[in-house]
Amino acid sequence: MKITTKVNLFITVSLLVSLLIVNTIVFFLFMKTTVNMEAHLVFKNASEMLKKCHISKSLTLEKNLLNSYMPSHSFIRIVGPNSTTINQVTNDKVLVQKISPTFSTEKNFELRPFQEHQNLVVHVPIHQNHKVIGTLEISERLSRLESRKDIILSIMGTVTIVSVLLSFLAGRWLSAIIMKPIVSMISTMEDIEQSGTLKKIGIQTETKDEVHKMAATFNRMISKLKENSDKQRQFISDASHELKTPMTAVSSFITILRRHGTQDETIAKEAIEAIYLEINRMKNLTKTLLSLAELEDSEPVDIKSVDLVSLSKALVTQFMQVYDRPIILHKNSTPFSSREMN
Repeated sequence: MKITTKVNLFITVSLLVSLLIVNTIVFFLFMKTTVNMEAHLVFKNASEMLKKCHISKSLTLEKNLLNSYMPSHSFIRIVGPNSTTINQVTNDKVLVQKISPTFSTEKNFELRPFQEHQNLVVHVPIHQNHKVIGTLEISERLSRLESRKDIILSIMGTVTIVSVLLSFLAGRWLSAIIMKPIVSMISTMEDIEQSGTLKKIGIQTETKDEVHKMAATFNRMISKLKENSDKQRQFISDASHELKTPMTAVSSFITILRRHGTQDETIAKEAIEAIYLEINRMKNLTKTLLSLAELEDSEPVDIKSVDLVSLSKALVTQFMQVYDRPIILHKNSTPFSSREMN
């Protein structure tokens, strides 16, 4: 799975989960607040009913009075201490049969589901001589609650769908912005792999974020690789040049030995000695080159002074023996005859 897909999926799922949690909390608070408001209205009507009516010990009330306070799909009844109905009016006979009377000494309310609806049941104790002699029980179907619940659910569903869609589009846009330098880096790496040529990533804007730092680090790495590659080529060139000189000298003295053989002991001895010196020189040179290859740039190089006059005399002697011709060395504007060197 691509990183862009992962980022997009993560953002969308995170938003969806967050919306579900928020919607659940909002829906719960809405239902609780609405039910509390409905219960408050019913409690208010019950209190007015009890204030206007004189309730005897028989707990009887006029049905006309009860009907004046009764909403649609509800019932009002007086419940005695043994949870028996003493007086009752209703406009929903099914509802009154399903909800049994309950005697309560405390003011409370509850929700009871019935026929796919929520029904609010309120209990208000009836006091007489500081004693609870009965309970005024009022129940009504919360039809407005159902309609409001459908509205808020539809609103939440629409908002969730639109938010997830916008999140998906925003996630694609954001992932494209984040992955643009990474895609450029991948393309550059593929070009380097195919062509073998080191290239840098083009950074158009400095965003100072992690992706920009990664691209800048990649470019610094490419610069370091180019520098090391140039040093490697220079090292190979220098090593070849340094090894060429002693190899030429060894080859020259071998030519002398092949030409004169070992008959002339003086020439043979000089040639063997020179070959031995050049072999040791090559050995030391190879060791030095290997050491240089392992050293970092910060390591100091051991530089020694060389007597160019003595070195030149030795080379003149070697060349004169190899090519069998006179060679003159000039130093300090004074001619020096090769014949005098011997």
